[in-house]
Amino acid sequence: MVLLLLWVGASVVIGLCAQSRGRSFWLWFVISMIFDPLAGVIFYNIVVRLK
Repeated sequence: MVLLLLWVGASVVIGLCAQSRGRSFWLWFVISMIFDPLAGVIFYNIVVRLK
């Protein structure tokens, strides 16, 4: 149960970071939930650097 809460919490943080930079909260939240919050951070950093 605690692991699930941490997973969702980390995904929310990734979504909020993306939203603060003009990206879609829901897109990055879902990416983080499906794959892994760590993978979401990696994907997000790649996309931000490409812009």
